[in-house]
Amino acid sequence: MKGRKYFVTGTDTNIGKTYVTLSLMSFLKKKGNSVVGMKPVSAGVECFNGLEINSDVFHIMQSNSLEIDQSMVNQYALKDAASPHISASRQGISIDFELIKSQVKVLEGKADFLLIEGAGGYECPLDSLKNVSDLIKYLDIPVIFVIGIKLGCLNHSLLTIKSMESKNQKIFGWVANIIEPEMKFIDENILFLKNFIHAPCLGVMPFSNVMDKDRLEDYILWPAE
Repeated sequence: MKGRKYFVTGTDTNIGKTYVTLSLMSFLKKKGNSVVGMKPVSAGVECFNGLEINSDVFHIMQSNSLEIDQSMVNQYALKDAASPHISASRQGISIDFELIKSQVKVLEGKADFLLIEGAGGYECPLDSLKNVSDLIKYLDIPVIFVIGIKLGCLNHSLLTIKSMESKNQKIFGWVANIIEPEMKFIDENILFLKNFIHAPCLGVMPFSNVMDKDRLEDYILWPAE
């Protein structure tokens, strides 16, 4: 059945949303599914093989089951590596949710699964009026959210959960991503989250400094359908 889609967001920026998105894509493909990823709003561009592109978008495109044009994967490639609302303002851009939704509709018909990665954290501002949480509500799709396991992650997680609940957000599951391997009591923090969050834990990702796609699927725990 084609068209199953999820929005991957997080408790903060730089907590491994792309790393987790690639892991999910790898897992789903290993199970025999076709998977397409997209990142509607990105901030910051780099040069890969002569192509100016956001690094997250580059890695997602490399992992897609199908060859999808960059403009469909990434509708808003903002130049400045800053909060999207700052970068968008500097370029005189307003984020059009309907444009993003139209591309989602096209892509969801092309694969068994569509994973949509957000920018920054759950409440990250996209422009002067809209946040990532507003985009998720507009698209009306379930969320997979990434928790960066570091000092302060419990506070960030509780605040994110409360914000999601206040918006009646559909939460499919969450992933713990260890970003401070030297943090004390990692297991105890993750256990607290498992007991507090009603949605299932979809995996605990090990610390990594690279987007290494080898065997990432081994850490994913997808709920039985």
